[in-house]
Amino acid sequence: MTEFLKDDFETRILAEGKYKRIIGIDEVGRGCWAGPVTVTAFIYSSDSGHVDNVTDSKKISLKKREEVYEKLSLNNYQTLYGDIDLIDSVGIGKSVIKLIEDLCKLLNTPDTLFLIDGRFSEDFGKNTIQVIKGDLKYYSIAAASIIAKVERDRLMNELSLKFPGYGLEAHKGYGTKKHIDALKSLGVTEIHRKSYKPIKNFLNEAN
Repeated sequence: MTEFLKDDFETRILAEGKYKRIIGIDEVGRGCWAGPVTVTAFIYSSDSGHVDNVTDSKKISLKKREEVYEKLSLNNYQTLYGDIDLIDSVGIGKSVIKLIEDLCKLLNTPDTLFLIDGRFSEDFGKNTIQVIKGDLKYYSIAAASIIAKVERDRLMNELSLKFPGYGLEAHKGYGTKKHIDALKSLGVTEIHRKSYKPIKNFLNEAN
């Protein structure tokens, strides 16, 4: 049974008075072969209110995720995308770090606490906390994961119209059998991550 998150931690921290905002940060699309990586910062404040059925985006159905997104997106948030050029030039890990850094710089104030999903070698600042599996522990991170997932999925749906035949609307860029079969028959496109080994292999076979 899916365990949904409450905003108890966020409300408690805000009640202590040191911080006025808790910003949860999460990323989506790290393992995809095509399309951008997406990082979202969900800005939680005393005005945010609680939305039901919030948890790690992978734990809820597409329909439920869309319903929760519509409510969460009424709050303040910021989404950034790491494009193919960035991923292929510096790697996926550094791309995610850059996007998180950009969000922290963009949204940082003395009374803001950042909760960042994952563990990184990078220090994002004294008012940041890195949390492994944070989207299963903290409401604000889970909210960010849902927004990032829905917005990236919608972008991949748009790209599926520009690059028909790859099934992007279904697998969202992950390495499924349909995606592999499409790569074999249609080849590699400009939105494929050419630094990734499977895509490199397709390019080498084509040459």
